[in-house]
Amino acid sequence: MIRNILVNFSARMAVAVANFIVLLCTTHELGADVRGKISLIQLGVQLIHLISDLAGGPSVVYLVPRSPLRMLVVTATGWAVFSAVAVGGVLLYFGQIPEAYGRDVLGIGLLVSLSAVFQNILLGQERIRAYNVLLLLQGALLIGGVVFSLYAAGVHSEMVFVIGSYVSWGVVAVAAAWLVLRHTHKVTRYEGRPLLWVMFVNGFFTQAASLTHQLSIRENYFRLEKLSSTNDAAVGIYSTALSLGEAILLFSASVASILMARAANVSDSPEVRRNAMRLSKLSILITLPALLFFALLPDAFYTWLLGKDFSPVRGAFLSLLPGIAAMSFGTVYAHYFSGTGKHYCNFMAGCAGLGIALLSSGPLINAFGVQGAGWSASMAYGGLSLLIFVMFLAGSKVKGEWKNLLPQREDVREIKALVKKIKG
Repeated sequence: MIRNILVNFSARMAVAVANFIVLLCTTHELGADVRGKISLIQLGVQLIHLISDLAGGPSVVYLVPRSPLRMLVVTATGWAVFSAVAVGGVLLYFGQIPEAYGRDVLGIGLLVSLSAVFQNILLGQERIRAYNVLLLLQGALLIGGVVFSLYAAGVHSEMVFVIGSYVSWGVVAVAAAWLVLRHTHKVTRYEGRPLLWVMFVNGFFTQAASLTHQLSIRENYFRLEKLSSTNDAAVGIYSTALSLGEAILLFSASVASILMARAANVSDSPEVRRNAMRLSKLSILITLPALLFFALLPDAFYTWLLGKDFSPVRGAFLSLLPGIAAMSFGTVYAHYFSGTGKHYCNFMAGCAGLGIALLSSGPLINAFGVQGAGWSASMAYGGLSLLIFVMFLAGSKVKGEWKNLLPQREDVREIKALVKKIKG
């Protein structure tokens, strides 16, 4: 498992580097205003993806060992097309995305959703190498498209991101479909419930959880747009700080993805629960030093790194820091519930996080601006992570299972194995 985590982390790190280079290109060359427009485009794409994942997200990972491949592919891809048209249309109708690039949000959202369907099938088949290659390919093509648009084609607007997204997600969607469809698929586990019922009911809870989770930290985009005097610039600063925080969560995401794939193939077991608790400790142990490092960097560093418009990014990042630490711990348990088919637990935690965000974001943004948005997100992250862990313990069949969070010899061996793999 450690090897798979490290390989997946390396792939995600490479993608993060590519995304960070894209971030630097857009902040330096285009400024906070255009960066804010790009953030709104990304949010529209993410919302389409969230709805598409009702039938093409983590529920697919769970169903891959339990379902004929054709049924999964036809249902999930058909739903992806519907989601792009329906969600994109709603966002356009209510003016949540500017009409000028509304069609692009629909097109990119569809490509992202189709890519996710086939990549989740690969993850459910535990074809981690192919999954990682596609992660790397998408990051490389995105940065290539953005750099070409900026420096070769001379585009200086939000279209640099649109062009790069079309290229990267289009190629990945085709490559992922080819890898899945040419592979011999076998059903290895039994699922007594109707597969369509499992797909959409589990998918509903999964995506309702993802939607509430995303809105817990990103509904601040809309609040900042309305309440801040700097509008798009405030959104650009907050989204940049959030991007830095989410980059630090890469190791947690790698740990959680590998655990979810394992849980989907062996179901709930004492071994999987022990691994979840051990990996959550490892996740936060890796995350905290990275958070501390970025917290100690001066304002001048962020201005030098991101551009003159982004001096407030450090303050926004500091306000997000407690929530990022909490999420590095909680995300492992969220993926455990996804892998074992208990998606309703993530939905309940997501509702709690969103409730905290809705109650706190308005007053905090009014009082503290962009930093207030970060404090609101941290409170939402903290509440979500706490509840998901409490529900994990509530499902325990072993008395005193919480004691596995205490330092143990196995943790030391796990860390030594990790260091050995890194050095090797």
